[in-house]
Amino acid sequence: MTTPSSKAQGSGVPAATPDTAPDPAPDPAPTSSRRRWLILAVASAAQFLAVLDMIAVNIAFPAIGADFRSASTAELSWVLNAYTIVLAALLVPAGRLADAIGGRRSFLTGIALFGLASVACGAAPGLGTLIAARVVQGVAAAVLVPTSLSLALPAFPPRERATAVGVWTAVSAVAASAGPVAGGLLAALDWRWIFLVNPPVVLLAWVAGLRLLPCTGPVRT
Repeated sequence: MTTPSSKAQGSGVPAATPDTAPDPAPDPAPTSSRRRWLILAVASAAQFLAVLDMIAVNIAFPAIGADFRSASTAELSWVLNAYTIVLAALLVPAGRLADAIGGRRSFLTGIALFGLASVACGAAPGLGTLIAARVVQGVAAAVLVPTSLSLALPAFPPRERATAVGVWTAVSAVAASAGPVAGGLLAALDWRWIFLVNPPVVLLAWVAGLRLLPCTGPVRT
């Protein structure tokens, strides 16, 4: 008498049994809950600095003018305008650059450049140097703003992405609200502290980003 098992063996096809059934391919491991919130914290820190330095410097404008008394109001206004104009003008090109070279590399470059420009602003011996450093700060902020959220969102499952965007947006609102207070307090000491408080935060964000942010390659279009 021929059994199904012997027919399978005779045909050269192994019989499928519970012990020999192939295991399904494992799904890629999702980003852990703790890690994805840390990634969002790094992205939000960069956004916080970019917004804070826009608002706080406006409050410190009289103190900066007192240090550079020979400069006209029109010349001093470039301390404010250089940052905002460059930031607004380069947002789209900076986003395309991040797509071309990878978001992680773009973010780490932008945050390092922001920290170096902050040191240059705080140590500026003259108005021209301060304005030039503010231009570099604006370039760095233009790199950080579109890159930070695009790096954080993929770490979250679709159902949590709206929450992540809400947190990132709330951090921007907190920075805008804290800007006048921080600008006033720091300007009361010395307006240069508005810039010199940035490097420690930048250093922490850069190290955390190096460890946490996912490696991303160029975006194929």
